[in-house]
Amino acid sequence: MKKEGDSSKKPKKKSSEQKKRKSTASRGKKSAYQAPQEPSGVEEKLPEVAAEGRQPASEVTYEIQPEQPKEVVQLTKDLSPDTVPGSEGLGATPPIGVQDARVPGSREVSAMVSYSFPSIIESHNSELKDVAPDLLHGLKIYEGDTGYIIGHLALSEGIAPNKAINSSPRDLDYRLLAKAGLLLASMEISKPITLTTGFPFSTYQANRAEAVSFFRGSHQIKYDAAPYGGDYGGQSKTVVVADVEIIPEILGCTIAARYGEERRQGNFFIASLGYGTFEACLSTDKGIVQRTLTDTNGLRYAVDLAMREISKSYYLGMRTEYQFDIGFQEGLMIANRQKVDITQIRRRSLERYYRDVISPVLRNAWKDDDFRRTSLLLLAGGGALYPELVACFTQEFQGILEVQAVSDPMTLASRGYCLRALHLAGGNRETALGLDIGNSHTVITLFPRTERKM
Repeated sequence: MKKEGDSSKKPKKKSSEQKKRKSTASRGKKSAYQAPQEPSGVEEKLPEVAAEGRQPASEVTYEIQPEQPKEVVQLTKDLSPDTVPGSEGLGATPPIGVQDARVPGSREVSAMVSYSFPSIIESHNSELKDVAPDLLHGLKIYEGDTGYIIGHLALSEGIAPNKAINSSPRDLDYRLLAKAGLLLASMEISKPITLTTGFPFSTYQANRAEAVSFFRGSHQIKYDAAPYGGDYGGQSKTVVVADVEIIPEILGCTIAARYGEERRQGNFFIASLGYGTFEACLSTDKGIVQRTLTDTNGLRYAVDLAMREISKSYYLGMRTEYQFDIGFQEGLMIANRQKVDITQIRRRSLERYYRDVISPVLRNAWKDDDFRRTSLLLLAGGGALYPELVACFTQEFQGILEVQAVSDPMTLASRGYCLRALHLAGGNRETALGLDIGNSHTVITLFPRTERKM
């Protein structure tokens, strides 16, 4: 990512060829967290799904007519009480944008690209000069007269970076992370943005209206370019969000699984193993079956278990749970200037988390008849990167479900949001943006320009 007027600094982009990670980890095998690579470009099909309107979801659904002009969307009042608002029509004919997004001479859809940074902030008013290679790794944004280092820069230069769990648009950390995402996107998208983002289903209704109000309109973002080689002081960027849609996070995952590189068809269970929230449901061609949707505590539960066990033997100092989470992912931490292997502690914590938290909620939410409808369970989110946790799912559902981790599980929700935004934008790739403000990482996904500005 460069400062304005400088094309020499670019963030690294993930390879568009990513291997799918299946959940066939052998039981009892010592395994390490599969750390996410740098943000990637992925090829996606567009979602065969109609946009959820800004009208109450209980009143209308949207159906796309296959041979109608792009602007024609038929409204009907036949929302099934058995599906999640906004998920109906997932098996419909191709929507707005499918034809426009195809590469000439090909049936493929042009590649999307995702960028991610840790969802942490810390106030910092001291000068930082040439400490990061690009904007992605050197985010410093001002709120009033106070500067805040964000993401990678907060990890490297901060003392105690943090973030509230499941924060809302009323919270400072949410607003700063949102502005950071918009600032990054504005280096690629020069036109008014069409944005889709989301929340866990449990907080979606409570936050939807406020999020729309926050995002829609003009944002004057003041930031510091000095950390990545620019001038010290205040740079300013105006970012306009012309239209915005808020959907449940699990729906974003489902859209990406069906119409992204996964190309999943038919019925399947899907589970999103996030840091703050675990969500799971049954997805069908007609939509998400709301009765099967369940949520509970996320990976933070396991991280907290590990912190408490390790603190019995080692002094952890003043590090925050987010700083500890890095060691949890790697299976290694530094304590008292010693390297400490915590892979076994991590394994026990993840297994206990699954046994005490995840398994009971799934048993209560999914009936025997639900297993007649599919034989597949997809895993997404950061938890899908832990083979020990994937193995717990495999063991419980052995003989009835095939358990698979999706490719690039950390960006799945954001990719689904971007596909949804593409439809909302009438197929205009130059304005579509997906933004996932997660408890662990914030991810933006967009369709890059041919001549890149990042």
